[in-house]
Amino acid sequence: MERSILFNKRVFCRMRKTYENSQSLNNEDKFKKTIESKWNCTMQKMHKHHIIDFIAIVDKKVSAWIEVKCLNKTYNQYPYSILSYSKYMKGIEYYNASGLPFIFAIRLQDGDYYYKYESEHKFDIIWGGRTKQTRDNFDIEPIVLIPKEYFMEIK
Repeated sequence: MERSILFNKRVFCRMRKTYENSQSLNNEDKFKKTIESKWNCTMQKMHKHHIIDFIAIVDKKVSAWIEVKCLNKTYNQYPYSILSYSKYMKGIEYYNASGLPFIFAIRLQDGDYYYKYESEHKFDIIWGGRTKQTRDNFDIEPIVLIPKEYFMEIK
């Protein structure tokens, strides 16, 4: 549910209801542990105001910005994966400011994959998002379509 925070009779922020639940957080944690094991890093959950889900840490140094999604889909089900434009732009902002990789990792029914941002990649942006089971007005937004051939299997 959307709510306004008032201060001095001005609206400063609109907060969106969090749809994470114990199952989605459990799935995310399992995926996080897989990434940590395969990439020999520690992943630290970021505060929601950072927009991006995690940072990867190696030897106490931040080594990457990582957005994760656990999806009930297979690799060949769609020709692309979608990411919120706001998350994509925040990842690019962190990449540009730090020089550290921005990674979009997805767990699918048939494997784990990742996309590593490269500045020369240009993707279509459409108005879409969660259209089959829309929860609120924020589920439909600008999204980036990242073709599946840009994803590599996490090994």
